[in-house]
Amino acid sequence: MHHWRKRRAACMRGVWTRRRKEFAEAKNIGKAYEDVISWLESCRERWLVVYDNADSASTNIRQYIPARGQKGSVVITTRLPDLARLAEVPSAVCHLSGMDQTDGVALLMKTVSLVNQCPSGDDMGAAEGLVQDFGCLALAIVHAGAYIAHSPGMTIAKYRSLFLSQRQRMLDEYNNLPAMAKLDEPEAWVSGAAMADCIPSLRWDIFKRAAKSTNPESYPLPLTNLATEAQRQVRQYLSTFLDTDGNWDPVKFTHILADLSSYSLIEFDLKNLTYRVHILVHDWAKSVVGYDSELAVECTATLLSLSVDWEQDAESLAYKCQLGTHVTSVLTRNQNIGRNHIYCFRKVYEHAGHWGRQTELLELLVGDFKRLLGSDHSDTLDLMGELVIPCLHLGRYSETEQMGVQVVSACKRVLGEDHPYTLKSMGNLGLTYQFLGRYKEAEQMEIRVIDARKRVLGEDHPDTLTSMGNLASTYRDWGRYSEAEQMEVQVVSPCKRVLGEDHPDTLTLIANLAATYSNMGR
Repeated sequence: MHHWRKRRAACMRGVWTRRRKEFAEAKNIGKAYEDVISWLESCRERWLVVYDNADSASTNIRQYIPARGQKGSVVITTRLPDLARLAEVPSAVCHLSGMDQTDGVALLMKTVSLVNQCPSGDDMGAAEGLVQDFGCLALAIVHAGAYIAHSPGMTIAKYRSLFLSQRQRMLDEYNNLPAMAKLDEPEAWVSGAAMADCIPSLRWDIFKRAAKSTNPESYPLPLTNLATEAQRQVRQYLSTFLDTDGNWDPVKFTHILADLSSYSLIEFDLKNLTYRVHILVHDWAKSVVGYDSELAVECTATLLSLSVDWEQDAESLAYKCQLGTHVTSVLTRNQNIGRNHIYCFRKVYEHAGHWGRQTELLELLVGDFKRLLGSDHSDTLDLMGELVIPCLHLGRYSETEQMGVQVVSACKRVLGEDHPYTLKSMGNLGLTYQFLGRYKEAEQMEIRVIDARKRVLGEDHPDTLTSMGNLASTYRDWGRYSEAEQMEVQVVSPCKRVLGEDHPDTLTLIANLAATYSNMGR
């Protein structure tokens, strides 16, 4: 990339120097570009200098700009946002965030006619359709134009027909053009766009969180050959954003995003703090990098699953809640995605409250874990116990009770009565009784869980506080409002202290206390 930039910068300086020399000789004012600048600065007539496509960051364009005074004007077209600082007033800057249909057609015609003659009337209609097919993406338009211009007998109409029937192949064809036929393009970061294949929008924290967790041992099941290769690709790419100590370097990542944005390949969404990526950018990036579709989706799934941690702090929970659309997009592309990824993705749906999708993933996991690890493996039992909660929310009460009783019995037998998984399964069974309106059984189960967690984990442990909150909910649903109030008041203070005032569990507890007060007429 650095060599490409140097060549492009040298080319731009050469073009500007040559044009000024030609102008100087025509005006008989000297030969050097400094002579032209001096002449313009002393000129009493109105003059205009246009620098078109001033896109080289390494070229100091200031040295080519005359002092304008009252007579002169300078127009610069560039993809570099930093050059906007050269404007005398903010109103002199015009930002073009996207290309409309008319401009897209004009760009295609200009690119095609670099070699060929002007397109026919039929090609005009095809051009409008092709630009619309491209979603007015300048990169796709330029690539198509370069291919058409290079290929004898190729018309816009023929290209569009081929694109509609063989989309990925036609995107790949640009890479097969000789170097002289290609237009300038950024290639240093395309693997990053391919890594994010089928993600609807880029979030910087996806990459940051994934970079912190590139250890394959975090997955519970052995890696397949495909998963191993995806791990290697993703870890290699993410390593470029780490400093010498292995810590995330936001400056390095910002440089990549700046390049992407400067080529209008991504657009920053200020409201959601994400970057929108055009679907054709994904396809083009994959063609440059050379990933097949299966590996591309696996890389994306790896990137996402690595970004999902097991922390319960408010920031981590909020992140998982916002990742649902990305996970759904990946699963839509490949319904047989590796179970290690499913193991992580089910937490995204849990915290987003997508009970149906969470249940589907958990049922897949339980089946595979039983087959690969055995029915009595601790991870299998934990997943079976976890399946209780979404099934409750879906109203599957009878089978949930049967499953809950089965898991509690197995956990006690295999892990022991005080094991965290055993206590978790008992707490879930208590919630099942609460949903079924069997409050006495729920109370008995929840009290046993509270006592055990206080003894094993401590009174201020988040799991202990959660079980106390569940008992308070049982009392409230039972109509025992005074006891519910006492329990909730008792738990609010340590929740604020241990979890934080903005933690979802703290806010839920406060909302439950408010509901209790409402039921009491207070």
